[in-house]
Amino acid sequence: MIYSEVDEVAIEGNLRDLSLPSLVQVICLERHKAALFLERNDEQGVIYFDDGEITHASAGTLAGEEAFFQLVSWNYGDFQVRECTTIPRRTVSAPLGHLLMEGMRRIDEMGVQEKSQIRFQNLLSSTEIEEDSVLESGLISLLSKLEHSRACVSGGMRKSEPLQNVQILIEMVNQVIDYSEDQLQMKNDEWPLKSTIAQVKETLPAVRMLNVQRNRISDQIPMLIKIIDGNQDDWVEVYRQVCTVLVTVHQEHFVLLTEKFHSTLVADQWKETFKAYLDDLSDVLNITKL
Repeated sequence: MIYSEVDEVAIEGNLRDLSLPSLVQVICLERHKAALFLERNDEQGVIYFDDGEITHASAGTLAGEEAFFQLVSWNYGDFQVRECTTIPRRTVSAPLGHLLMEGMRRIDEMGVQEKSQIRFQNLLSSTEIEEDSVLESGLISLLSKLEHSRACVSGGMRKSEPLQNVQILIEMVNQVIDYSEDQLQMKNDEWPLKSTIAQVKETLPAVRMLNVQRNRISDQIPMLIKIIDGNQDDWVEVYRQVCTVLVTVHQEHFVLLTEKFHSTLVADQWKETFKAYLDDLSDVLNITKL
């Protein structure tokens, strides 16, 4: 790829990990001035963003909205998101919602097996389609917030870092629980937070120090602070146990949220997205999920 007037890579990956429509929505939510570079075999394309809007797209000989519709049909390929200082001439004026809906309509006509198109082929009712769309938009917003927090997690092991990482993880878990409570109708004793801690407290005794109140975890963890001030072997093991359980609580809530989708194919794609997210989080923390 050839890059001009762009800064360092902000995000990179494969379109099998996150569909292009979902990726576009995440970038718009960030409201940055950025460029999304795409590559599939010998094909290349780029989409420019400015303050939450798509301003320009190009793919081969196409430019503007037609180029965007061509790129949004890709169901595999590599991508890089880069912060940029200069946006080319504006060739796209339609709002994001219109672009995505028109893109999905065209995908449906072409028979491309993308997530958005699959919902329309799945013989779902209009109400079910709308409910899936609302849930998916909410999950995109949630994942964007979690990605911001994950970027603050350190991979180091200096004594100041484990406590900071645990506090960030607790905030992330509580964000997931907040969203889950808005979306799911469950009784108090059905939520996975307490049950997960109860199941592992014998094998991972360090989780006993987590203070659970009203289906939330308090970020006040004086026992961990005390252990961090003590023997290094002790606090490293405690850190590992606590982080392992907090990542697992993420996972349990993600399972409940994906089960709410009417479309099993959309649910399966979100399972893959969440798996990639949790794997990356575990790698940063240097732990193994339960």
